[in-house]
Amino acid sequence: MDASRPVTLDEAALPASGLRVSRHWQVARGYDGRLVLWQSWRRDFGARDRASGLAFDTIARRW
Repeated sequence: MDASRPVTLDEAALPASGLRVSRHWQVARGYDGRLVLWQSWRRDFGARDRASGLAFDTIARRW
């Protein structure tokens, strides 16, 4: 992914709760002691689907 260009996604590929993509920089030392820097992308889904509160096959006694 290139941060300077917009990305288009098919609507059917996205969950109803949304999708968040973020770029993170990683750094580590190589076997020879030099610093190695790279970027990674993380995907995180939006809010989880909540229960609708619907109840089926129940009997509510009101006495």
